[in-house]
Amino acid sequence: MSSFLTHHGVIVALVCAAVAVLYGALTSRALLALSPGQIGAVSFAGVTGFSTAQIEALSTGQVGALSTIQLLALGTADIVALTTAQVGALSNLQVAGLTPTQVAALTTDQIAALGTNAGGLGPALIPGLSTGDIVAFGTAAYSALGVASLQALDDAQIAAVNTAQLTASPAHQLAAYTQTQIYEMSQTQLAALYG
Repeated sequence: MSSFLTHHGVIVALVCAAVAVLYGALTSRALLALSPGQIGAVSFAGVTGFSTAQIEALSTGQVGALSTIQLLALGTADIVALTTAQVGALSNLQVAGLTPTQVAALTTDQIAALGTNAGGLGPALIPGLSTGDIVAFGTAAYSALGVASLQALDDAQIAAVNTAQLTASPAHQLAAYTQTQIYEMSQTQLAALYG
């Protein structure tokens, strides 16, 4: 047997690689055929076994059906591979279930795609947002943030908040900023906030 592998090892390796590719294509096709309800029934271990390409190929309905436990199975490469449409399909509850590492892995375009479901970003997730992410929030997304999440914004994040976001903020947000945050705001931001 070792003589056979010595002489034909490259051919055996190529055949094995081709079988693996074929198997991956077949399992991806089977995965895409699952209904959102069936996807929701896949175990944590099953989701862990999905390849990044399979995650990227899920429909928005399938992504929206993932439980918060299933979402924990996604690594940073999987999170980055999600399309903006898939991220936009996440519910407020799903967003709240993400880990700080997963939130930090989201691209600015993905953050913008959260829309009002950005309200799921609790205070523990706010440090994972870059200043570019804060700028990417539309006014509706920024207005959806909770009081504790606003109070978790650091100085650089506060400086990135634009006047449109401040002007569109609901009354409960206007009173939520800490003294330190107000001190860090520019004159333009203060005018938008209290003008």
